[in-house]
Amino acid sequence: MKRMSRTISTLALLLMSLGAAPSANAVGLLGFGPPPATFTNSAGAVVTVPGLPAWFQDQNGVAVQPCLEVEPCGLGLRAPGELGALDPGFNPALPLTFPGNFPDEAFYFNVDTGDFQVGPFTANFGIAQEIVFPDADGTPTFPSAPGVVPTPFQRMRFTYTYVGLAGAGFLPPAAVGGNFTISTPWGEATFSATDPAMFRPGIGCGTAFQTHDTKCVLTRDLFSVPPDFVPALGNGTVPFDNAMSTFLQDPAAPPGFLSDGLTPALTFTGAPPGRLNRFSVTDPMGNTGSTTQLRVVFGKKFGMEVKPVVNDFGSLPVTTPVTTSPAKTITVANINPTPLTLGTLALAGTNLADFTMAAGTCSAGVVLQPAATCTFTVTFAPKPLAPAPEVALRTAMVTIPGTFAGVAAPVARAVLSGTAQFTMGISAGANGIISPAGAAIMVNAGPTQFTVTPNAMFQVKDITINGTPATFTKPAKPGDPVVFSSLVLNTSGTTINATFMPSGDLDGNGNLDIGDALKASRILLGLPSAPTAADLVAMKVTPLDAAGRPNGTGAPDLNDLVLILRRVLGIVTW
Repeated sequence: MKRMSRTISTLALLLMSLGAAPSANAVGLLGFGPPPATFTNSAGAVVTVPGLPAWFQDQNGVAVQPCLEVEPCGLGLRAPGELGALDPGFNPALPLTFPGNFPDEAFYFNVDTGDFQVGPFTANFGIAQEIVFPDADGTPTFPSAPGVVPTPFQRMRFTYTYVGLAGAGFLPPAAVGGNFTISTPWGEATFSATDPAMFRPGIGCGTAFQTHDTKCVLTRDLFSVPPDFVPALGNGTVPFDNAMSTFLQDPAAPPGFLSDGLTPALTFTGAPPGRLNRFSVTDPMGNTGSTTQLRVVFGKKFGMEVKPVVNDFGSLPVTTPVTTSPAKTITVANINPTPLTLGTLALAGTNLADFTMAAGTCSAGVVLQPAATCTFTVTFAPKPLAPAPEVALRTAMVTIPGTFAGVAAPVARAVLSGTAQFTMGISAGANGIISPAGAAIMVNAGPTQFTVTPNAMFQVKDITINGTPATFTKPAKPGDPVVFSSLVLNTSGTTINATFMPSGDLDGNGNLDIGDALKASRILLGLPSAPTAADLVAMKVTPLDAAGRPNGTGAPDLNDLVLILRRVLGIVTW
């Protein structure tokens, strides 16, 4: 990540100077704190960085400021003169000053997965919200150089190494013409392994590890353009459905930070609701691999710290009266060096009626001293949605406003989610079965698939939803099962019922043939073996109802024999 190339940086700054329009795939962060960025150095002095946003906030409500501690922020030494004759260098052991003793590259947020296996090969993801200091020509340089502009940008980098193929910078033949499919906590992407917009020949892929491997690198940078810091595209199309919208963090991080900056995160949190905390790859040859660990993650929070930020209440049925989850306790901490005055906590979002919040010790007006905490509770009770369709995933949030010495802090969030389960009554009449059956719990919000199987000698007559006949495709043979998908979306209390009628296949061999008429003749004449109760029900096909379907009761007679013969000959159908 160190030292962004001059070519890419120059292009990006040129686009900025031309007023490039924000990309449709722009950074999905929630907001930012207006410049300047200020902090207190190790000597107790306040340092101000003009033009740099004080913080960026993600969709989970987590705000991060420039991470400027040696640990856990990964600040490295820069020797005097390293970036030019006038470069004073940077010594992280001394108190920071701006622009004198200041890093030429810093981060609000930085993640690196490390290399993980994808079959015999390796993949790596690196994502950062970064700061550089370009000069008037767009070249990153030291902060005190003439004409520099502090510039935040977001970088997403995907690296793939074809290990042990003696590639000397070339793609393996089996990869040519194939696609990569990658998944991050924020979105998916599929792109060609040879797409010049992704892996540019001579730049995107090259020789690695003494010519034994071929390493391909995809890098995309999104530059934030003042005054509103909307991201503008600096390096081609971002190949993700969603660019970074949330900051990832180690659940074992010390207060005020996304991690300790030293220990790899064996797990991580922060993915948006409905997304996995995982990076995965399928390569052009069909190899797959994933990781739920992070080799590097760091960032320094700003304002309030909410734990846990993401709160999943699991699955609960939609019932009357409602079924309510156990309460979850959520903690708010003041991680700033000045007192925090809380505003009024409030529920917001798509399904706020399904959640209940009690402010607890976080009521409006409470003052939290530095490092002090308060707690509130939330419960989940999914309710029927009107009008249908129901949705399974219910989401909301608790917004937590506050001020530091009268200045508004970024509004923190506790993100809430739960899954509504739909109870459906599923049944079948005599002479067949339906699966699933009974008081089934459904968690999907779309059409549900059922299999309706008649007994031998019968076929499906009707399938009803809440008493109304539904349309279904008749099978090629009347006695075959019917696979049925409900045409209405699930709502709690929905009933599905299947009924059956004689098929005319009286011998139960799956075909309508003369054997069925012969068996009907033997039953009617009392020859020679006694019919079963099912035989008698299956033979009673008269009279037909208004739709031309068997609707008889009682003992079979000559009319039933004639109708079965007509059915076998194809004169009548049902």
